[in-house]
Amino acid sequence: MSTAGFPAIRTADGTVIVRDPKSGLAASGRSLVEALAELRRLLAHRHAEARRAPPAREGAAA
Repeated sequence: MSTAGFPAIRTADGTVIVRDPKSGLAASGRSLVEALAELRRLLAHRHAEARRAPPAREGAAA
């Protein structure tokens, strides 16, 4: 199963799991629509966090 460019699987109990290969993020839901909505929410949150974070300086300790 694959949709919107994200690979997806359905588990034995009916849960749908979708994954973004680029970021490695995964999300699940009771339906494909629900799982995709959750994954998109996670991706949007990660994108917003990246815009807020100051740029890392090279050689700076983490």
